[in-house]
Amino acid sequence: MDGIELGAIDFLAKPVNPHYVRERVLNTVATAWNETPPEQPKKASTVDTNSEETKHLPPLFEEETPYALSSSGPIGSTGPFFLLPEDIETIASGWIKRLVMLCQYRPNLSLGQVRNIQELTSLLAQQYVMDHPNGSLSEVDAKMIGVAATFYDIGLIGIPDDILRGGIHQPSPGQEIYLKHADIGREIFQNSETKHPFLYYCSDIAYWHHKNYDGTGYPHTNTRVEIPICAQLVRAALRITYHMRLSMNHTDRFQRVIRAISSEAGHSISPDMYQTIEHCKDQLELLLRVQYPQ
Repeated sequence: MDGIELGAIDFLAKPVNPHYVRERVLNTVATAWNETPPEQPKKASTVDTNSEETKHLPPLFEEETPYALSSSGPIGSTGPFFLLPEDIETIASGWIKRLVMLCQYRPNLSLGQVRNIQELTSLLAQQYVMDHPNGSLSEVDAKMIGVAATFYDIGLIGIPDDILRGGIHQPSPGQEIYLKHADIGREIFQNSETKHPFLYYCSDIAYWHHKNYDGTGYPHTNTRVEIPICAQLVRAALRITYHMRLSMNHTDRFQRVIRAISSEAGHSISPDMYQTIEHCKDQLELLLRVQYPQ
């Protein structure tokens, strides 16, 4: 995180391959040489909420009332923090810009996938808050979780290129090395000197997003553990995306996704999280139609 804040746009993971070092240095220089003046930061969501099809989708940031946020995450509290919802974007905008550049230089890192997960998580988080008006999450928490979801896989920047190319389903020991990106992602945010509630969500999401509700998945535990809600929301978004890709060639693909997700309630996702999906499935279908046009 300190490197990103100082302006780093790429990272090398050991063992270092001289060929990839040369290629990535050349790409970095070429990008900087041809760089045009940066545009104004855009909203993280790529959905046109002004269109007729998507006008009912909840915007990412829309309120202008300051909130008092008491931090209760694992890093330690210096709160409460007073901030406007748009301040969350300001905090993350520089990191998102560099994350875009990192995705360009590393194998199998997809900015499109990152955006899809961010949008899905944002929608689910807002619905979860509406379903639990007396719960621990506020509307601002939902917005922070939506933005924090952008960094769910940021730990992959610390994984060697040959392991990245193999993906999560590669045989051992590559799979174990690949899954270490969850530990790396958590360390990135826990080692930051900035103590802010937003970073707690980033840290939890980076560490727990591969963990299933029933205790399976990564990190490995012998029994079912309490998974932070923010990570459960991202896990649900990942499962929705997975089933959407499997159903792309079917005309009833959205119905297939909902059926598949319902079969995972109590396994990959909690029954409560499935109810959240059910309660926003109309908006979810609109969003998925935008993300995965036929």
